[in-house]
Amino acid sequence: MAAGSVAALRTYLEKFAAGPHAAEARARLATLEAQARKDAEEKAWADASRSGTAAAFNAYLRAFANGAHAAEARARIAALEAQARKDADEKAWKEAAQAGTAEQYNAYLRNFGTGAHAAEARQRLAALEEQTRKQADDKAWAEAVRLGTPASFNDYLQSFSSGAHVAEARQRLADLEVQARKQADEKAWADALRAGSTNAFKAYLQNFATGSHAADARARIAKLDQQARQVPKVDIENTCHAGESVLSGLSGAAGTARTSYDACMDTERGAREQIIKEWDTFSATDRSRCVQAKSYLPSYVEWFTCLEMERDVRKLKQPPSATVGRP
Repeated sequence: MAAGSVAALRTYLEKFAAGPHAAEARARLATLEAQARKDAEEKAWADASRSGTAAAFNAYLRAFANGAHAAEARARIAALEAQARKDADEKAWKEAAQAGTAEQYNAYLRNFGTGAHAAEARQRLAALEEQTRKQADDKAWAEAVRLGTPASFNDYLQSFSSGAHVAEARQRLADLEVQARKQADEKAWADALRAGSTNAFKAYLQNFATGSHAADARARIAKLDQQARQVPKVDIENTCHAGESVLSGLSGAAGTARTSYDACMDTERGAREQIIKEWDTFSATDRSRCVQAKSYLPSYVEWFTCLEMERDVRKLKQPPSATVGRP
């Protein structure tokens, strides 16, 4: 018992578990074991403190979860983890700031959504997105202006309904629509003038009732209606049927005769339109001589041919105008 070692005390208790000194042996053994645990804990703590790593402090806690230094070990682990997070945050932010791309700022936010630079990352990301939108807006607008068509400006408006050039795009669209309307108006009027008929001017008014030439179209219709009333109406069907009968008798082909009748009717209608259009260009004498409504099988074609010939002959008979400066 003099040695008082743990091994000696255990040996004694094994042999004399109920001996007179058993109680004292157990007390001494407990004291020695407690001291051994304390010494081991202090050594483990000293090792962990010397290492100073989260792994070392975690190893201490696994061995001495309720040890004298457990609270401090946990505090040091928390401090180390916080520092590690801070270091990782700073490293990630430095990399993102150096790259300066939306992809890098998004990567930073995915890993450090509540990090020290999260607010700045979002701000920079918003600025980059705004710049990207602005560049896309300006590029789309440049393309729309280059093409200069309603379709291109409509495409711009569909893609950038609140873009920087929306007002100008709408104005250009309006200008193009006005120009297109004006061009269509002028083309329709040119076509009406070329045809020169009442139906042509009426067709113009149907499409352009408030067009640039609406008043002129109405005036021309009124004039043509007045002239039409002066041109006698004759039974061109009778005249064309007569021609059909003659052709049928000569050829013996009913189909050919019918085709001839249709062509005759179209020609007669066209001739009447021409007479009405040019009525004012014919003299009263020529009208009286050529327009014979009561003649046998009267024909607008014959009337018009006669009127043109009389007018042309009269022009030929007129003396040439004097040439300025001729001796």
